[in-house]
Amino acid sequence: MVQLPNSTPKEFTLPLASEAQEASVEKRRTRLLDDMVRVKASGLDARRRSTLVSEPSVKERKEEFLECRVVPQLPLLRVRRTSLTQGALMLYAGECFRIRLTVENVSLLPIDFLRMSFEDSTLPALQQALAEGELTIAEAYETEYELVNRPVLRWDLDGTDASTITLAPRQKMPIWVTCFGKEGCTNATMRIHYSFARRDQVPSPESFFLRSLYYPLLVTVYHTLECHAMDIVPYGGGLTSDDSPKLWCLFMIDVKNLYGQPFEVTFERTQEGDG
Repeated sequence: MVQLPNSTPKEFTLPLASEAQEASVEKRRTRLLDDMVRVKASGLDARRRSTLVSEPSVKERKEEFLECRVVPQLPLLRVRRTSLTQGALMLYAGECFRIRLTVENVSLLPIDFLRMSFEDSTLPALQQALAEGELTIAEAYETEYELVNRPVLRWDLDGTDASTITLAPRQKMPIWVTCFGKEGCTNATMRIHYSFARRDQVPSPESFFLRSLYYPLLVTVYHTLECHAMDIVPYGGGLTSDDSPKLWCLFMIDVKNLYGQPFEVTFERTQEGDG
């Protein structure tokens, strides 16, 4: 059944060729190719010789048709509003920005399953480096840390359990996603997977069909500050008699501004026992 926009549906039947029909077509094609490359004969020898032996008739076979599985009716989700301008975002390296997507269930079915997944332009290079297996132990650790702990996009649930999210028909819901300014990132994609899984049934279905909603994002990350040459040395100057030199050290690091605009740089210290 095919239906074009603003037209009536029309049904088409597409028969499938049987094995005997495919073999007959292939035999005919091979014979034609053989006649093309064969040296021509002269005189009566050029005529095709007829044979008195008739080919056995092909048994009548049942016509086969393409099979199409019709899935149950699924809900439909739409992005109604977003906090972004034209789907683009500009960040400094290391900066975080919260993106708000307002989605609406525009169907008459509820949504009782909703998940999110993300992709960005930095993932293929990191995954390929790990797959090649040529990294050192330290480089492999840093690469895995980037993949697991520093994703470009992250779904902010604010303590909400994703398995409890439901969306009634015609209901709207905000979705918050944090975007991290990672160097080298130029684009990203947010995917919303949703369905009416009928999880309230007993027993609940083991498998169900999903729909996915894609939202592309253009990202520009500006390289601002570069930190390198970190060093920690013992510190003994300026201590009182009550202070032990073993409890103090001098932390040094070089910070370079690559952006061209002034930045205020602050360092914070955290340790066990601090509030």
